[in-house]
Amino acid sequence: MKRNVLWGTTALIVGALALTAPAHATFIKADVADTKIFFNSAQDTHAFTGNVDQNNTGPLVNFLAGVGTVDVGNGFANVKDAIVADGLNFTSLRITPTENTWDAFTFRAQLNPTGFTGEVDLAVTNQFGVTQNFQFTGLAGANADFADIGIASIDNQRIASITLTTPGGESFKELKQFEVERREITGCVGPDCPVINPTVDTPEPMSLALLSVSLLGFGTIRKFMS
Repeated sequence: MKRNVLWGTTALIVGALALTAPAHATFIKADVADTKIFFNSAQDTHAFTGNVDQNNTGPLVNFLAGVGTVDVGNGFANVKDAIVADGLNFTSLRITPTENTWDAFTFRAQLNPTGFTGEVDLAVTNQFGVTQNFQFTGLAGANADFADIGIASIDNQRIASITLTTPGGESFKELKQFEVERREITGCVGPDCPVINPTVDTPEPMSLALLSVSLLGFGTIRKFMS
């Protein structure tokens, strides 16, 4: 009887610890992308499109400016804050590919002088819906280009979307020179390829409950061992 209880409790502990073990959306800061994104021209708009690798004909990319409208040049060009009467600043841009091959992204930009802090934030969401956030600080002064900055996966994850934002009262003067790294998926089929099994860093309520049970199990083992 004691042996059965001991084995059952041990199994419960192992299972609980496995469920609470953290994993991460594994992107890092890196400048490795080298395939250009070409914009399709648009004026005073929130939504516009682009193409990967080939101007006007490559795989489609969707863009959405969250606050303020933008003017978009054609080709490997700039997305600029539109000068409009509404007074809204260009503070965010969401980038959504229609292919599942992106594993790195880089860009350049200029920041407006008003509210300048020298920071741009980047949120990348992978194919499983796990989001990882980055802060790029100490960037070049207002109205000045800063060098390429970006992110790359270290374990073959794919970029489902990227959102670029400026914190506080800061805003973009322009975003430009978007590049990606593309890796074809092989040996796997289905929308979730490549198969990875990430979890969020913070344990979910069920995992916390199981962890509590496992701690109780340790006490049970000690009781039966004594």
